[in-house]
Amino acid sequence: MRSPVHIIPLLMLVACGDARERAAEDALFTGNRHYKAGRMSDAVEAYAAGIADARVAHNAGLAHMQLGAWDLAVEAFTDAAPRLPDTAQQAMAWYHTGHARLRQAIAADSLQRAHAETLRGIRIEGEDVALNVSRFVLRDSLRRELRRLDLLIDSALVQGEVAYKRALRLAPADDDARHDLTLVRHLASLRPGANKGGDGGGEKDPQDTPLGMRAQVIIQQADSLVDAYRFKEALALLQQGLREDPSLQQRKEYMDKLDLVTRSAEAE
Repeated sequence: MRSPVHIIPLLMLVACGDARERAAEDALFTGNRHYKAGRMSDAVEAYAAGIADARVAHNAGLAHMQLGAWDLAVEAFTDAAPRLPDTAQQAMAWYHTGHARLRQAIAADSLQRAHAETLRGIRIEGEDVALNVSRFVLRDSLRRELRRLDLLIDSALVQGEVAYKRALRLAPADDDARHDLTLVRHLASLRPGANKGGDGGGEKDPQDTPLGMRAQVIIQQADSLVDAYRFKEALALLQQGLREDPSLQQRKEYMDKLDLVTRSAEAE
């Protein structure tokens, strides 16, 4: 994956324009200066003064991403993308959206592994009641956090894939976006419960039957809706389709992830 870069060059302040335009140019100039100096918190603060401008919103997303504020970065990129002046810049904004989600998934995975290691080391033993109570509390807290991180990783990978696909629709020759899309899909295939395909040599689920023709049409329609970021409609279509063709039960994991993404979006 390539490192994120400003798609807007450092601009000189302009004397013309109304107050809003001057505020945007000033925010770009000051924010970019802080960004290039590595002062990301200062950059975010400077960009906030002109955030209504799509260029400023995009660059604010880059600063948020450097701070590890993944959700804020995605919010800034997705706000900026449709308002940027040309398809190249829009494609870069969607690429950065995918990049933020991919990095979010990787960071959550690292944290999940660290928590799992801590959890394995907890021992409830001895006669010190207070100490054992604190260990019980820590253990339960870690287990909840592991479940939260598990959902977060799945959600980030799903949303990252959608963002990379949107970038490629605008810039089909972007090899970096194509490479990262492949990477996201590979990471998703390694997740617990992912459909690995093939014989597997193990016992198959009784519901693991070929998709019916109606189910295949529904899946294609749902994929198109997901590509358009219409997650809620895609989920509703799949849920209705499940009642029409039970073979769609194979895609229960996919529906669960769409449900997660939908609920996450509504919570924001």
